[in-house]
Amino acid sequence: MKNIKIILFVLCVGFKTSAQTLEKVNPNRIPVSSLQTLLLTNNPSNGALGNAGVASAPDITNWTMNVAKNTFQTEKNAISISYMPNETRLIKGMAMYSITGYSALKKEKFGTVSYNVSNYNFGSAELRDNNTNYLGTHSSNELSLKIGYSKRLGNYTSGGIAIGYYRSNLFGSQSLLDNYFKPASGLNADIGFYRNGYNKTKDGYFNYGVSIINIGGKVRYGDEKMQSYAPIQFRIGSSYNYFFDSNHEDKFSFNLDMTKDLIPTPKGSVETEKTKTKSELGIMFSSWADAPNGFKEEMQEVRFHFGAEYLHKNTLAARAGYQHENKYKGDRKQLGFGLGLHEMGGEDIKFNVDASYSVSVFSSTGIAPTFRLSIGAYFGGKKIATSEDNQIYSRENRKAKVKTTESNPVVSKKTKKKQRYLTKRF
Repeated sequence: MKNIKIILFVLCVGFKTSAQTLEKVNPNRIPVSSLQTLLLTNNPSNGALGNAGVASAPDITNWTMNVAKNTFQTEKNAISISYMPNETRLIKGMAMYSITGYSALKKEKFGTVSYNVSNYNFGSAELRDNNTNYLGTHSSNELSLKIGYSKRLGNYTSGGIAIGYYRSNLFGSQSLLDNYFKPASGLNADIGFYRNGYNKTKDGYFNYGVSIINIGGKVRYGDEKMQSYAPIQFRIGSSYNYFFDSNHEDKFSFNLDMTKDLIPTPKGSVETEKTKTKSELGIMFSSWADAPNGFKEEMQEVRFHFGAEYLHKNTLAARAGYQHENKYKGDRKQLGFGLGLHEMGGEDIKFNVDASYSVSVFSSTGIAPTFRLSIGAYFGGKKIATSEDNQIYSRENRKAKVKTTESNPVVSKKTKKKQRYLTKRF
């Protein structure tokens, strides 16, 4: 049975196949990339929100959806450990482990460095050749490392970039199924933009976010036959937040994200050499208009993520969400639920605990329920200027600064030196 799962892995990572085979295993032309673990939402807060999070309030773990968010954190440093068992009914021990955190730079105003280390363990499986001869047991895993930098661009906006490294070891180095396999590794990048509309004088505000993640070249597991597309994904979304009290401690948030994988729509028998030789940058742009059935099919490839959260006294969080994918393009429909306990502890260190549970609904995919758990800590104290002081770059402050400068003109060192010389002389 386990060798069958290995064959399924081959299909899932999106290797090149003949047109006839492709039409049989993927009749709906579902865009398929490798390294799907890089697209998994392993943090409970966003998992409960239907995998929405590009514009949600920043927390320790969700910066991997939008690298620009962490500069709006109110604490100087944070670190979190996350655990997500996945599809354990298929292979025992399959799970994702992550360490995520950030640190505000001391010299760079509003600059923040974020980091993430994740390892997805596929468990152990028996390898067999075409004649079912036993080839041994192999433990498969995918490792990813990512470091990002984000900075305020203004009072309410920020931008960020990230560089990542991955190593996918699905089969080790060996010949299997008439192909030669070896571990795949490479670099990728993220870019993101974020607008946090919080204003302490208003009860309601919008956040907006947009990001492109996992930008990189083709993933190679061996020779040219064993290459596939990187899991480049475009994400855009908004979040509406409303406070029920004057102290801004009780808050309701509603999040809406849309995502699309920036990889070619499979063409089956009409696959062209132009598509095969196109650069990754070209593929990112052409993937918006390459579906055989035009705009209608392109829109079918867009996933929708809805999520709501209620935060009580900045301490207890209750979340629920829904992810919708078109029935012809994967049919992954999931409901998510979650709880969180925040800011437990003292002033020097504050702990967060979040958990979520997602189940498949209205879907034929049969994806197993997914549990997520994370434990995090904020430490190092508050930033000098926090997201609650969102007036630091405000027009009023800039105008006041200009008026002060005009009433007290700045005198250069050269002018001061000349004035002292004239005073002594005359």
